[in-house]
Amino acid sequence: MHTNLAWRLRNCVAATITKKGVYPHHCLWRRGDRIFHFRTEGLPEYLVRVACELLLRHGAEELIFGFDAHEKDVKKMGLPYADGLVVGHFRDKQWHVGVLAYRYAPIMVDEFNWHNAVAQGKLRGMIERYLAERAERTKKLALPDKL
Repeated sequence: MHTNLAWRLRNCVAATITKKGVYPHHCLWRRGDRIFHFRTEGLPEYLVRVACELLLRHGAEELIFGFDAHEKDVKKMGLPYADGLVVGHFRDKQWHVGVLAYRYAPIMVDEFNWHNAVAQGKLRGMIERYLAERAERTKKLALPDKL
């Protein structure tokens, strides 16, 4: 069994490219020596929420996911093809964000580009928004100093 999550995600993408994009979205994570795979057709924000919760509540030690970049973002990313995934990879206790360019016909999947500022800005914003919303919800559940 191949344990490199980035390699696995790239293969999942190659196997699930359609005319409309990569569906479903994929999220792979590792806890100990076990690897898990989650697929969803939900919105990118849902995938970010699931990824953050896997890290915060379910003990994921490493995690990678990708979702289709919006058409206007793909143009700004300077990709060799008309389609690409925004990819988040949490490993070694830090986020690595990049893009994975692909095309449908003939099917081609590039190597990861971990230096794409557009993808980094997009995903950073999504993660920060989710964590701020989560913190606000948690505050509402906090007990007062005196009961």
